[in-house]
Amino acid sequence: MCSDEKAVMVTGLPDREGLDVNQEGARPAVFLQQMISDTIQWVADIQNDDGGFPSDHPGLPSGTWVSAGLLWSLLEAGTTFDEGWLRRALDWLISQTNPDGGLPKVAKGDPSVVDATAQFAIDLSYAWKQGYRAMHVGRSLAAAAEWLVSNKDPGKGWTWWPRRDSTCWVATSSYALIALARLFPMGYERARPAIDEAAEWLMSLRTGDSSWPAFEGGSARAVTTAFALLALLELGVFTASDCKQSSEFIVMRQHSDGSWDNVVDRPLARTVNRVAIPYCLMALVRSGLDLSSPPIQMGTRCLIEHYVDGHFWFLRDTAQFTWPTRDGLLALVHLSSGIGAAQVASLVDDLLRITSENAELGNEVERLRQVQESHADTIEEAVAEAAKEEQQKLGVRLTIYRAFAIASPMVIGLLAIWIAALCLPLSTTDIAAAITALSAAWGAWASVLVTRG
Repeated sequence: MCSDEKAVMVTGLPDREGLDVNQEGARPAVFLQQMISDTIQWVADIQNDDGGFPSDHPGLPSGTWVSAGLLWSLLEAGTTFDEGWLRRALDWLISQTNPDGGLPKVAKGDPSVVDATAQFAIDLSYAWKQGYRAMHVGRSLAAAAEWLVSNKDPGKGWTWWPRRDSTCWVATSSYALIALARLFPMGYERARPAIDEAAEWLMSLRTGDSSWPAFEGGSARAVTTAFALLALLELGVFTASDCKQSSEFIVMRQHSDGSWDNVVDRPLARTVNRVAIPYCLMALVRSGLDLSSPPIQMGTRCLIEHYVDGHFWFLRDTAQFTWPTRDGLLALVHLSSGIGAAQVASLVDDLLRITSENAELGNEVERLRQVQESHADTIEEAVAEAAKEEQQKLGVRLTIYRAFAIASPMVIGLLAIWIAALCLPLSTTDIAAAITALSAAWGAWASVLVTRG
């Protein structure tokens, strides 16, 4: 097994791509890392030409909310904006923001919603921290942060659709708090009062067994308790030791197959699914529950059972793949965080290998450069020699042409005199006079040619 005692140990799983996670000595941590890599590749493969990611499943037009969420999960998984396809995704999201600074549910012009804008703000915070600080990124970051702060309900948290929805939702408010918790350390101080007020409201909803409902006055649920824990841990309001009773509530609500009940929020009669398995697992991991404990083992097994060809499919009566993949990838990242020392050792090995490969590549590039320079010198010399030879040949041809041009009038003239002597009764004196006149004319002609070169 992995040398780190906190590595996730998943048993009873099927083989996958030649990696038997059940055999003695297998490394389930590697299994999870491979799933993360495959999921990232799946998301990259379904990216639309405009840069966004399709709503629900591949083949559909890009959706803003789902694109913001998928990009968040990709960044949590370790991808960076050094990769062009991620910059294209963020640039497309920026192009779709509404004039009010918020991100719409599906496309520009739709009402701005909190869940989408919060996840978009997290994407922008990653971009800024990673050095992708183009002007439009900075403007969008400030606008999204301001939109979140301005659209918080006074004395409470956030509704899903500000100024239209009257219910403040725990899941929606948790997303907003996580986003503002990322932005406040970056210098956005206006977030502080909103964070404090919303955190106080969230704590006021905690029941006697440290669980949370989906909304004020609702029944406690495992997944909404998980959302609240993730937000409070992100804020630093809770530490792992403060989560014991809440995590026990989540464990008590777990089914025998490792799953938890999903929750459907109904803002303005709309359906917003809160998929329970990934968020409950994340909350248990963040609460410090032993990664080898039965609840996490069961939950992880259940999570992987919903993994199909690089993506997650939790809601089997729907064709929703992209939304669940956001949540599933976030859970995989939390679970794989238990790799610890083994992951670091693997990373060092990779860095050494890459360094060696880069050194060899550098040597090869230098060798090719020297060969290219040598060839360039050879080619230059060959071209100069060929030009010299061609010039010499041209000189010979010009000399021949000049001699022919000089001699030809004389030859033609003599030929004409000879023909005339045969055909006409010319005396010797007449022929001599004609030859003298021809010689004088030819001499003038030759002088002109020689003078002109």
